Amino acid sequence: MKEFFETCGNLIGVKLLRGKGFVKFSEEESQRKALTLNSKNFNGQEIIIEKTKKREAFIRDRSGKPLKKFENYNSDTMFEAFVGNVSFDTTEQ
Repeated sequence: MKEFFETCGNLIGVKLLRGKGFVKFSEEESQRKALTLNSKNFNGQEIIIEKTKKREAFIRDRSGKPLKKFENYNSDTMFEAFVGNVSFDTTEQ
C-alpha cells in the first residue's frame, strides 16, 4: 500500500486493519492527490478513499456524561485519508 500512495507526496505512514487502512501525509496537497485515486484498482479491488473526519474527545464524569469537549485533539490526522475495500492480502509496504 505504501508504494501505491508514495506517488502522492510525502507519505508519513500507513496502517492496515482488516480490509481498510489509513495513510498519513505531511501536507494537504499530498492528501488531495490521494483522494483522486478513489475508485482506482488496487490489488484487484476498487478501493474507496475518503478524507479522514475530524475527531472529537471528551472528558467524562463517572456516569459517562461529557464535561469538556476537545475538538481536533489529534492534529496528526489532519492530512490522513481513509482507504476502504482493501484486499486482505495487502501489506503496508
